Amino acid sequence: MWPFICQFIEKLFRETIEPTVRGANNHLSTFSFTKIDIGNQPLRINGVKVYTENVDKRQIILDLQISFVGNCEIDLEIKRYFCRAGVKSIQIHGTMRIIMEPLLGDMPLIGALSLFFLRKPVSKKEIFHSPAYKALLLYFTESVINVG
Repeated sequence: MWPFICQFIEKLFRETIEPTVRGANNHLSTFSFTKIDIGNQPLRINGVKVYTENVDKRQIILDLQISFVGNCEIDLEIKRYFCRAGVKSIQIHGTMRIIMEPLLGDMPLIGALSLFFLRKPVSKKEIFHSPAYKALLLYFTESVINVG
C-alpha cells in the first residue's frame, strides 16, 4: 500500500501545493518540485483507539498514534532566482484522527474520509543544498504537515 500512498503524496505536491506556492507571491511564480521521493520506509501505526460511545451510528472515528521516519528526498527550485534546495529526511510523530462518514449500505460502504492531526505533530527535517533558504523550506514543510 505504501507505493500508492507515495503516488498520492506526489500528486498532492504537484497538483495542489506547487500551484498554491506559485500563486502566493510573484517572486515564487517559477517555483517547482524537481524531485519527490517519499522513500521506502512506510508510516508506522503505534496504537489505535476506536470510539464506540457518543458516536453517531453512521460514522466510525479512529485515533492513530503515528510515526514516520522517512528517508525521503524532496527537491525544489525557483528558476527565476537560480535557487535550489531540498529536504532529505523527515520525521513526523503525532495523533491522527480518521473519521469515516456517512456509512453506506452499498459499495464503497464509506461516503467520505477525513484525516487530520489532533495537535500539531512533532516533526524534524534535514534540509540540504542552500542554507540561505532554510527558513523558506521549514515554513513550507510545516505548511504541508498542517494540511488537513
